Amino acid sequence: MEGNQNKTNCNIVQYIIDNNLQELKNVLNRGNINDLYSYSEWNDCVTPLIVAIVNHREDILSFLLQEGADPNKVSQKGLTPLHYASKSKAPLAFVTKLLRHNANPNACDLKEEKSVTPLQIAVIERRSDIIKELISAGAQVTKFPASFPRHISHNKFLSQMMDHPTLEGDESIIGKMRRYVRYVIPCYGAVDQVPGTLFSKQTSEGDDGADSTRCDHRTDQQESPKDPALAPQTSNGLPVQPGTSKTMQECPISKRWREKLDKIPHFIETEKIKIKKIGSLTYVNDDEFHISTGSDGTEVFLGYRDDGTEVAIKKMLKRNYEELKNEEKILRLPELDHQLIVRYVDTANDDEFGYIALQLCEYTLEEYIIIKKGDRLLMEKLVKQLLESLKVLHCPCDSSPPILHRDLKPQNVLIDVLDRVKLADFGISRRLPKGASTHRSGRAGTQCWMATETLNGGNDTPYKRSTDIQVAGMLIYYILSEGHHPFGHVVLNEETPDGQRSSLIKSHLHFKCEDNIFEGNYSLNLVQDVLAKDLIEMMINKEPEKRPRVEECLSHPFFWTQASKLAYIQKAGDVPEVKNYGNPEAGLKSSLEKHAGTGAFKQWKEKFPQDLVKRMEGKKSPYPDTMLALLRFIRNGFTHYEKDMDKINVMSMFPGLFGVVYTFAKSQNWNSEAPLKDMFNTEVIPGDDLTTGVVTTPNNSGEPLALPVQESGDLSTEPTDK
Repeated sequence: MEGNQNKTNCNIVQYIIDNNLQELKNVLNRGNINDLYSYSEWNDCVTPLIVAIVNHREDILSFLLQEGADPNKVSQKGLTPLHYASKSKAPLAFVTKLLRHNANPNACDLKEEKSVTPLQIAVIERRSDIIKELISAGAQVTKFPASFPRHISHNKFLSQMMDHPTLEGDESIIGKMRRYVRYVIPCYGAVDQVPGTLFSKQTSEGDDGADSTRCDHRTDQQESPKDPALAPQTSNGLPVQPGTSKTMQECPISKRWREKLDKIPHFIETEKIKIKKIGSLTYVNDDEFHISTGSDGTEVFLGYRDDGTEVAIKKMLKRNYEELKNEEKILRLPELDHQLIVRYVDTANDDEFGYIALQLCEYTLEEYIIIKKGDRLLMEKLVKQLLESLKVLHCPCDSSPPILHRDLKPQNVLIDVLDRVKLADFGISRRLPKGASTHRSGRAGTQCWMATETLNGGNDTPYKRSTDIQVAGMLIYYILSEGHHPFGHVVLNEETPDGQRSSLIKSHLHFKCEDNIFEGNYSLNLVQDVLAKDLIEMMINKEPEKRPRVEECLSHPFFWTQASKLAYIQKAGDVPEVKNYGNPEAGLKSSLEKHAGTGAFKQWKEKFPQDLVKRMEGKKSPYPDTMLALLRFIRNGFTHYEKDMDKINVMSMFPGLFGVVYTFAKSQNWNSEAPLKDMFNTEVIPGDDLTTGVVTTPNNSGEPLALPVQESGDLSTEPTDK
């Protein structure tokens, strides 16, 4: 067995080198996709993802990322895929794809004194294109310290690149860097000196007529300028540079708001009466630059911070100032510095209003699902990212207490320029005290987006992580149904035929929706995927204690890949009741057939190669035309005729099979018994009521790899009403 495993491991590397994607798919699974394999050419033990990068196999790179390969998994030498992209002279497209799949542009081993960042490797390799891409993604610009004597000479190249752009589009790199200047701290310790152009830009005419930048950096020993107008401005203690129309245009990010943002510098020069400058924040007090209005009168405007960062500026009356300060407090927690959480930028205030500047995103979830209607795979990606963003709150990496969002709704889930989810609006969020599982307060949330226990509560409403989970389940249905509510039967923001919102109709719909939430009456008939329905039903359960944790949601079979599903189906063929397919228990056969839908898998033998069927049946009685026999046939095929079965794509042949088998096995409690329970590991974790909960995650033999494939096939999809 060990010899076969070593052979498989060698095959994985060789298949990638040979660009043999089909064979790679046959041997790859969750148990080995992120393993390290010896690779003598680079004298390192690396992941399959790194092998694809150094051999410039873009199709395989895309496949691995889609199947859940970790873009941040380090090699034995402590190098990530981003490091190897520069070292192997990979095309820029490889770096772009890695970053889009959440590769960390600042990855380095904090424990290793000699560790370097991906950007520093790009500097060594003189990859200007990769340097720009990494900086755009948030890479910290750090120079090599004295402990890197072999590489100190590269500092000059980095400074020259910043000061004298030579490629088209490089002019924006200083602006992009300035955005991150406050975080210029190398992963190996403090910086002894930073190129001055990162802090200040003084434009002068060079010999060639091009703009060049000059250093204006002051060390701690230098005196501050006596003229206060020349001293750095501050807002909340954070250093910023005075804003100008030029700095505002140096780091363009947004695509949707580009045209409007480009107008703001013009307003500064021509219509100063409309310009509002509060601390380090600048916006135009005009409807054209108004993004949205909140239920409490909060207004959101397009704007800039003085360093040129594009921001969304929330303007809130002082009477609601506590909510704004709470949002700032929550967003500045270290554990919320995450790519799926909207980024805090700055705050300011005047006599009437408080302001908080946040990362500017492109759309709300409500807007996005309309624009991307019909893109099923994208919707499924949003579902996973939504749950992962909630996991950031509920499951901090360290021992920090969980955070309850308490106001999940489509308007508070944003989409950034890279089509990633950004969880937002933490004004009424609460961090649980250590050791506590519940926060009690008055009823909070938004109409139709509150949990059952919230609707039932008064001034002493209990909020737990399970409260967020139920509303997240509503959001998942909202995403997959493209704008519908599981408790509402209609789109809640639907307009009347004459185009005007009817407050009477709207009030009635909201009342009916909340009544359905309270009573537990829902319909999932607009989602066809049986696995998605199973996940949603678990999450929107009326009883809080019966809802899954966010970790359980993410390990649900909805997120499994074809390889994991096939492994499960093979094991299902060893269930005692399935083994007895020729003489099943009374009612079992008809119950399974009914569960699948009338005739869903009839005449299944005709889909397999007939010579294989004849060999497998031999002199025995023919396999009957039942689902139980189909499962046993698949199991026997992979056990005794593996080479033949490897040529058959069982999951494509029977696209709805896994969903039927999984949900039926669940109803029969087979998933908690051998052999199917081997597909799941159990981990005991603290429960919401300080008891214990169980999280199930697929084990190495069948753990999910990435996004799901629609489980519909030939199944009937009757509405699920309660």
